[in-house]
Formats: sequence, C-alpha cells, structure tokens
Amino acid sequence: MLEKVLFWRVNSTTLTSDLNSVNNVFIKLITKLEKIRKRLSVASEKNQQQITKLQIERDKLSVIDRDIQTQIEKYEGMIV
Repeated sequence: MLEKVLFWRVNSTTLTSDLNSVNNVFIKLITKLEKIRKRLSVASEKNQQQITKLQIERDKLSVIDRDIQTQIEKYEGMIV
C-alpha cells in the first residue's frame, strides 16, 4: 500500500511540474502577444494622427483651390 501512495505522489509531482512548465509557456506567449497588441495600438494611434494631419492639410488645399478657381472665374469674366 505504501508503494502505491509513493507512486501517486511521484506522479502527482511530475504532473504538477509538467503543468507548471506548460503554464509558463502559455504565460510567456500571452505576454508576447500583449506586447504585440500594445505595439499595434501605438502604431495605429500614430497612423490615425498622420491621417488626421493629412486630412487637415487636404482641407486647406481644397480651400486654396476654391479660392484660385474663384479668381480664375473672376478674371475670365473680365476678358472682352
């Protein structure tokens, strides 16, 4: 009977050790994936800032284009 108890104790310890090893692998994987998500989030935010900046610049250029078109039409109206 004592042999059976010792057998299960050894097996239990081995299983616990194996489970801890597997858990450590998963914890490292989760940590790496979280770092990747954070980098993606930062890159996405930077891209969004660039998009916003370029949209503002585009809007300013559109205003200038309309002003130029207005001037062209004004001068075309002056041609005899």
